[in-house]
Amino acid sequence: LWMEREPDAAIDWINAHDSGPEFDAGFAAAANLQSFVQDAPATAMDLATRVSDSTLRQQTMRGVFRQWALADLDAARNYAAGCGNTADRKVLEAEIEDLLPDSQP
Repeated sequence: LWMEREPDAAIDWINAHDSGPEFDAGFAAAANLQSFVQDAPATAMDLATRVSDSTLRQQTMRGVFRQWALADLDAARNYAAGCGNTADRKVLEAEIEDLLPDSQP
């Protein structure tokens, strides 16, 4: 509930502490906030990548990234291309392909 009411304060608090599995729900909740997804999708993606549980991480990343790609495909593509984590980059590129199979890179 705090994440929904005061997302910036909640994220500041999370960032001030060591992350780990106990923060996964917070990172996923923050990443999925529509205010971040719509207004700051790169921030939402960065939060999603901080989830340590691989299944929740991938699910969160895909959900956020899909919305971003639908709203601004070029920006989403650029984010995916610049993703330093090869496995994450492949997930994001596959999401674009799944979403828009006829799109050109």
